[in-house]
Amino acid sequence: MHSEEESTFPTTFVDVGGYHLAAFCSGSGSPTVVLDAGMGDTSEVWYQVQENISQFSRVCSYDRAGIGQSESGPLPRNSQTIVNELHTLLKQAGLPSPYVLVGHSFGGFNARLYASQYPDEVLGIVLIDSAHPDFDLVGQLPPEEPGENQGLHEIRAVLKQETQETKNPEGIDPVASAMQVRSIPSLGTIPLVVVTHTSETWIEMLMNGFPGFPRELAAKLDHAWQEGQQCLLSLSSQSTQMVAQHSGHYIHHDEPELVVQAIRNVIAMAQVDQDTIYG
Repeated sequence: MHSEEESTFPTTFVDVGGYHLAAFCSGSGSPTVVLDAGMGDTSEVWYQVQENISQFSRVCSYDRAGIGQSESGPLPRNSQTIVNELHTLLKQAGLPSPYVLVGHSFGGFNARLYASQYPDEVLGIVLIDSAHPDFDLVGQLPPEEPGENQGLHEIRAVLKQETQETKNPEGIDPVASAMQVRSIPSLGTIPLVVVTHTSETWIEMLMNGFPGFPRELAAKLDHAWQEGQQCLLSLSSQSTQMVAQHSGHYIHHDEPELVVQAIRNVIAMAQVDQDTIYG
């Protein structure tokens, strides 16, 4: 997608336990902003966001094991595996905390788990249309039937891959990952910004991407997703929501400037918090 631009970010290959992950860092200063993509996505999806963040802070994207320029890691994989790898990567690469963790979709699982296990390292979190472990989108669909609408069939296959099965490009076990994240009831006072798509835009994109998919089912899926977004706000006593007016699920692609603003906002929230504590 952005292969030519991606090469403008220096590449570092980091040993995280006998295999190497590719990290792409740019900019300078503190905090270090860490970008974690959705399932099956490489660091390339962050290009526009990273280019902007590097103007005011240190920022790093990376390819998880088995995709992009990174080597494969041991299977099975889940969010805990990924958090272990990311923690090692950041230390081995000499990338200092505090971190602002930015997670899209499945990447939101990893950000939450990392923050719960290393709270002293995390300045704030930005969740971009993040998945929620308690919302079963496949369960929102009617029972599978032979000869069902092609759009419905394709949506079902995508959702199953991301929430029920391990047959995804990274070999991730989404069920185990959801259980790990579900065990975290709260992130305390860590500043949190939840960035969410607008319903109508997402519904239109879903119907265009999967022709024939019924609008009423698209609306039902979106309603469940929006409920999950509201629940994410309860993870921290310092949380706020930003709504992307012109985006589908890939807000960092459709409205990168909004994601950059969310990152600025969470840094500002953390600074206010520190000023309050230390006077």
